[in-house]
Amino acid sequence: QSWKADTRGVITEIDAEEMGLVAMRLGAGRATHDDVIDPAVGLVVRRKVGEEVLPGEPLVEVHAATPEAAAVAMERLKEIVRIKDGKPFSPPLVLDVIRDAPSAAEGRAGAEEARSDSPADPLLAHAVAARATAYVPYSHFAVGAALRLENGDIVTGANVENASYGLTNCAERTAVFQYVTSPAYKAGVKIVELAVAADSEGPVAPCGACRQVLAEFCSPQTRVVLGDMSGNERATSVGELLPYAFGAAQMTR
Repeated sequence: QSWKADTRGVITEIDAEEMGLVAMRLGAGRATHDDVIDPAVGLVVRRKVGEEVLPGEPLVEVHAATPEAAAVAMERLKEIVRIKDGKPFSPPLVLDVIRDAPSAAEGRAGAEEARSDSPADPLLAHAVAARATAYVPYSHFAVGAALRLENGDIVTGANVENASYGLTNCAERTAVFQYVTSPAYKAGVKIVELAVAADSEGPVAPCGACRQVLAEFCSPQTRVVLGDMSGNERATSVGELLPYAFGAAQMTR
């Protein structure tokens, strides 16, 4: 059977834990070690959080061993899936970043720290993934960069080489240029964090040209995370990477 929407709206929440419990009670999971799983039962979720639904549209397929079990599951689904008026939206992929409480020294703007034994920073993971898109037939040194904007969007870039080496573009500038040509930049959305990753000896560092470009489009306090492929990370800031950046203010007289 299918549990269907009874109103038009947008799915604002699906309680994943409760959805799993409903499937378990149908027999798709174990409540105790001795329970037997029935591969013929379970739930098939047809729509996601943020999507618009219409009356009568199937939201969840219920596969149950008996009509009674299906009825109980469908009744429970009314409390698990919440539908409200509104516009469709894309839920954020990263809800929050949890880090150790910083010391007084670490808390200073632009403070730099090396963390070789901690898990990769979430934004650094995007930079690592961006490396796969690099065009590096000459140096074979792939670099990935990722920007996090204040609205939560992630913009990535990779280095693009050229037989005429001077025309090569670095990953950091590729990402920044994509941001500058995006609707987010036109809307005034700022860069709040940058990550760069490469297969280097220790955390990779942006070149001088990239530091100047970052200074153009980021504040000095913008956080920068540098990393390598061995799990080493270093956190710094745009202002610390280029403390005496040339800017528009210096051209005014």
